[in-house]
Amino acid sequence: MAFTKFTDPIDHIANLSDRPNDTDGMNAQALKAAFDQGFADTQDYLNNTLIPELDVEQGKIAQLQQDIEDIEAGAITEDSVNTAAIQNLAVTTAKLADLAVTAAKIANLTITAAKIANSAIETAKLADRAVTGPKIALAAVSGEHLGSKVVKQANIGDGAVGTTQIADSAVTLAKTAGIQKEINVFSGTLTAAGWSNEAQALTIQGMTATCNFVAAPNNSTGWAAAADAMLYPPTAGANTLTFTCDSVPAADIHVTVFWWEA
Repeated sequence: MAFTKFTDPIDHIANLSDRPNDTDGMNAQALKAAFDQGFADTQDYLNNTLIPELDVEQGKIAQLQQDIEDIEAGAITEDSVNTAAIQNLAVTTAKLADLAVTAAKIANLTITAAKIANSAIETAKLADRAVTGPKIALAAVSGEHLGSKVVKQANIGDGAVGTTQIADSAVTLAKTAGIQKEINVFSGTLTAAGWSNEAQALTIQGMTATCNFVAAPNNSTGWAAAADAMLYPPTAGANTLTFTCDSVPAADIHVTVFWWEA
């Protein structure tokens, strides 16, 4: 800092007349005061202006000297390096030793989205399990922050995604195409009077000749009747499922059919 200059006038004696007693009406006491005024002003400047400013600068120099000694000794005091003291882009990845920046050294909310350049954080720069649930604020990771296919099966631990973590209707047939098939359920009755030439067809809307299905009696009575009639595995068709047998059952057979597209 610039020190305050002494600008008070010091020519108090020179400004007196040649005969201050007669001309200026000064008595001896006033004349003495005129002689002392310059020294008094100088003393006041030294004690109350210059020395306090020197004390401030001396403190700064002492702190700077201590910081230099700490750096030479390999120790940097707390808060001696702050944001204001670091130029933009002064700290780069190449200048940081491996594992030099740890979670314990980063204050809460020190690193914000605005301070992180695009693509600055890569998988190779993150230690295993460095990013955990408690470290991620709600909605911090959104779609635009995730690369294509960034979440893979290998990255998801067993049991990591549970029922409570899946929103209602989040998993739809459209999202599981080729993986999960919709299973349809149909219940019907093969009536004793409905057989013709040991065959009977049940109408099942939406069923096709190429779909997969499982069909069976849904109670013990039906199983017994099917066994007595030698009921064969049925054949699927367009909106139909046709059953055949060796002998016509004497009683109705209630069946349940599960079917899905191949």
